[in-house]
Amino acid sequence: MAAPPDLRVLCRRLTSTPVDELPRVCPVLVSHVLRCGPALSAPQDAKDKASETPMLVHKLRTHITTLLTGKNPAGRFAAVCLVKAVIDVGGWESLRASHPWLRGLIGVLQKPDPLASKELSIVTLTKIYMLLQGYPTLVREMATPTVPDYATACLQLIKAPASGKPLKVPASFVDTVACSLSKLVVLYPTTLRPKAAEMKAALRAYVAPTLSDASIVPRSLRESARRLFILLSYTAPKNGSSDEWAKAIRLSILDSHATVDQIFRAVVESWESATGYRSQGVRAGPEPSGGGDSAEDLPFWSGVQAGAERLVGLLEFLAAYFDNPTKAPVTIPVGELLDLTARITLVTPPSPTSEETIETNPAIGRDEKAELWSVLPDIHIAVLRLHHALIRRLRENAAPLATDILDQMVRVSNASRPVPAVRETAYALTQDLLLLAGPTLPKLTVDSLGPLIQSTCQDILLATGHLKPDAQQPPTSATTTTTITKQTPKPNPNSASASTNADAYALPTTGAPFPSSLTPP
Repeated sequence: MAAPPDLRVLCRRLTSTPVDELPRVCPVLVSHVLRCGPALSAPQDAKDKASETPMLVHKLRTHITTLLTGKNPAGRFAAVCLVKAVIDVGGWESLRASHPWLRGLIGVLQKPDPLASKELSIVTLTKIYMLLQGYPTLVREMATPTVPDYATACLQLIKAPASGKPLKVPASFVDTVACSLSKLVVLYPTTLRPKAAEMKAALRAYVAPTLSDASIVPRSLRESARRLFILLSYTAPKNGSSDEWAKAIRLSILDSHATVDQIFRAVVESWESATGYRSQGVRAGPEPSGGGDSAEDLPFWSGVQAGAERLVGLLEFLAAYFDNPTKAPVTIPVGELLDLTARITLVTPPSPTSEETIETNPAIGRDEKAELWSVLPDIHIAVLRLHHALIRRLRENAAPLATDILDQMVRVSNASRPVPAVRETAYALTQDLLLLAGPTLPKLTVDSLGPLIQSTCQDILLATGHLKPDAQQPPTSATTTTTITKQTPKPNPNSASASTNADAYALPTTGAPFPSSLTPP
């Protein structure tokens, strides 16, 4: 039987094309490989002895190995592309023959090759290690000896720089490494156990970054770093993954409290811990600050804005614990979580229309207090999203928590109702809570939802164009009513007031839509 034409053309192009030109023709080479799947995946004993296909397959694999271990970076890049394509379509036959490629791909990470080659090598290695998981013999022969070397090579690339210095690699590359390690730590927890501390040290700065850091951390990298931190509980020895998970989440709760101690120094808190937490002393200085330089601390931060970013990051980190799987059943410290959120939601921005007053610290300047009021909505949104993640994980088991969560949600939504993001988050959380425990809620709790329901109606009217422009602000009390658009007479052009604003003649027609300030469904 004749060999597939794509396989013959592929081998010819590889031998005839100069190595420096291989990256340019990589798309063509990869397309040939993708059409050679049957030949690459066919078992050796099923191949026709008279066919030249086995010879061409062997020639292709040998040439890829030569390029991967060669001295030319262009050739190594082309080899990585071809390895990825062969693994994608080659099945078990190509997978078991990829042992020399594993070492070659790890070698690319250790050489001064372009980042594109390194990043593609990480993707390819991750794919190989994930596919090997289904074959215990291949895991023992190929994965177990090489996974530690792969982790070491990755960590060397993303090693945290000295304080104040920029990253050696782009944030997107660190994100790729974090995603890869978070996939492999679940599949090879025992093999990667010795590297757990190094992973934490390399990615700690990306868990809850602030503007005090030397570089900006994208959201995708924050999420990847948090996921890896949480999944490292898989590497705990014996049956200790549950205890490791619980210990880690409690440490994050304590870090959140320590941050609140600093950024809430401008107010006199009325909160009393129900779980025995004792506030730490506030650091002396013109601005609140936190963090540290030790291996167990998150990076240093200074200022209310940076402190708020650290607290929001920690709350998002806590929410991520409920969005990621665990190796074994875990005990969630619900009481400690609600104690933290209750503390945060008891401090709300002062409202000129509210009779409630917040006692402030006279030793703190007015500017710091104003900055605290400005960051509170973002902090409260993070609290509501933490509640949402908790309910999503516990499902019907969260019913006993519904009243406490609703009380906290109503408190912050009433205080920050003019902020669209607060209303939007509160709407989503209220929907989940009502579906979960609506019929069992006490009457007092249901009555407290009145302002939120009226706010919902106003947002709907605004989105459908039935709300007057001067009534776009949400209601400020439970007795506020909604005004529906009526025909408004145009101003008299002869009047003195009309001459001061020419735009007054361009009033919208009845029923004209006004853009909603909330995210469309």
